[in-house]
Amino acid sequence: MIVDVEKDTQGLPSILAGERTLMVAAGEVDAEVDFSGLKADAIVVDEVNKSVVITVPPPTLTKTRIDNSKTRVYSRERGLLNRVEDFLADQPVDDQPLYVQAENEMSTAAQASDLTGLAKQNTEDMLVAMMGSLGYSDVTVIFSADAPTAPDQPVDISGAG
Repeated sequence: MIVDVEKDTQGLPSILAGERTLMVAAGEVDAEVDFSGLKADAIVVDEVNKSVVITVPPPTLTKTRIDNSKTRVYSRERGLLNRVEDFLADQPVDDQPLYVQAENEMSTAAQASDLTGLAKQNTEDMLVAMMGSLGYSDVTVIFSADAPTAPDQPVDISGAG
């Protein structure tokens, strides 16, 4: 992700006042399906027909994580007055706003992508394969914000009920 921030001072040329910073940021946003709170009735098993219906919450995006070891300021151009001001103020340059902007832009890009669609397909494929390996030939996965959930209650998928 490239973050390009320019702060101009009106009426003065950029050589005297103003700042432009270019940051190359690396990071990630994942999509996940949280199984941790599923209740037993989230899985409906029909042993006779060897079918199972699993209702899970829809995928959600995780918090954006910036990789500080791979993120760096590529370029910083400051006007003469900005340099003198920084020298006299004896304060280091604060890049935190750049990191926040990088996180926001990565989050926006993730929301605009099909990341949750991919997580949905991967989750369905994984559950179908897992249930197939347990002998179920008809597996239906339903993604619903109303998936039956309750914290700290394990789900029994053995079919023993």
